[in-house]
Parts: sequence; structure tokens; C-alpha cells
Amino acid sequence: MQKPFTTNDVTIRDVAPTPVAIMEHRGDPATIGATIQRFIAWRKGVGL
Repeated sequence: MQKPFTTNDVTIRDVAPTPVAIMEHRGDPATIGATIQRFIAWRKGVGL
């Protein structure tokens, strides 16, 4: 069962910008592993 939320359940905060990265995978789902490995290699290469 889902709990209904009210405005009292919400806190609005200002936070510092957070850099994010994304790599989109298009194609055969069987090749997702190769896409993940490329992303990991990129992440390590840029020091993340």
C-alpha cells in the first residue's frame, strides 16, 4: 500500500551543483556489458 504524501513531508533545499555522467546504450541488450565496460573505463580515465 502506498503512503500518501503531504506538503509537510517535503523539504526544499538548495544544494551545490553535482556533476553527473550518462552513457546511453542503444542496440542489442546482449551487448550492455560492453557498454558498461566502456563507461567504467571512461570513468577511471577521468578520475571519477
